[in-house]
Amino acid sequence: MKPMVNMKSLFLSAFVILATTLLISCSESSDTPSSKDKKDSTLLIYAVATNSLSGNLVSDKNEMLQGASNVDLERNNILIFETQYGYNDNNKKTGDVKLIKLVKSNGADAYVWEVVKDYTDDVASLDPQRMMEVIDYVTQNFPSKKYSLVLWSHSTGSQPSAINNIGISTQDISEVNYTASLPTIGWFGQDLSVDYDEYKYMNIDVLAKTLPDNFFDYIWFDSCYMSNIESIYQLRNKCNTYVAYPTEVLDSGLPYQYVLQYIVGERENLVEAAKVFYNYYSDSFGTVAVVDMNKIKILADYCKSLFNHIPISSSTLVKFSRYTTGPFYDLGDYVKAMAVANGSPITEKEWNEILNQCVLYKATTDGSLLRLSLNPETYSGISTHLYSFEGSDTETESYYKSLDWYQDVF
Repeated sequence: MKPMVNMKSLFLSAFVILATTLLISCSESSDTPSSKDKKDSTLLIYAVATNSLSGNLVSDKNEMLQGASNVDLERNNILIFETQYGYNDNNKKTGDVKLIKLVKSNGADAYVWEVVKDYTDDVASLDPQRMMEVIDYVTQNFPSKKYSLVLWSHSTGSQPSAINNIGISTQDISEVNYTASLPTIGWFGQDLSVDYDEYKYMNIDVLAKTLPDNFFDYIWFDSCYMSNIESIYQLRNKCNTYVAYPTEVLDSGLPYQYVLQYIVGERENLVEAAKVFYNYYSDSFGTVAVVDMNKIKILADYCKSLFNHIPISSSTLVKFSRYTTGPFYDLGDYVKAMAVANGSPITEKEWNEILNQCVLYKATTDGSLLRLSLNPETYSGISTHLYSFEGSDTETESYYKSLDWYQDVF
């Protein structure tokens, strides 16, 4: 005998199937891509090469082509926003500003750079509006589970780029005057991508205002002097991990052909990438540090317990900078000297226990190539400004004291 069919149950089941189908269909047609449509990661390299590093960017792009076979480009995006410039037939400077993507060449076991978007050359790449525009375009058009950022250019740490921009931290970023005459020290990024005779720069507090909060998995500064505590702390809410060099870096920068596989992907390994970087330069000159930004408050709270408005002599501090840059000194030396001046001396073991909670990896050569005298045994991986507390502050000193590190720790 055939089983009896419950028509009420049958209609109910059909309705549930139809409703579920419609719900899935509507979900897939929405503007927000489902998790299965998202790539594992997107790496944006923001390369400001309208300066003496223009040729180095060409070399780095070729290095990435060499290392591309070690990355799954079906699951991961590698993008470069690049700014370079040339001159037309009338000897007028013209900008070449574009976003490019690393892709596999059709029908060949080779890789090429594909232009994704061209930009006008009438806006400096270090104008906050341009940087935000690029980041917004990348997030809208390359949906991923996570995003990472390499900031590529010249830089000199957290020094202010210009005396007339000292008050920038209290201004809205749209009010910043980017056409002002600037000195030759102090900034991230050196940009001549628009038709001006003067370089443009970006102060660290402006960069912090420009980058979105809690967005990037990591930020890697492939530029000089950016592993300084003032910059690190100012950007503490921008990424999970921060990688930079407390000293100058040789102009070839990251060896992308070797590190690309470690800085791209769902399970990137930044410590391994930093080790590759150090080993690459171990016979010449190189410094690097990998910082856990989620633990940086531990370091800040410890320093706050020791610091006072006591001037420290530089005679006992290892210097990380040369010429007019900085000067920047080893943070560990500074902390230990401050502790002594405050009557609370600390041991190397105590300092390392605090430091190692937030510095995941650090390494340095002895510094002989650049005539610096670095100590790998006590190297902290992070530099600091040498603060003054007596007399009237210079405008540069006032700028440093306006940053979050000084405000929260001193």
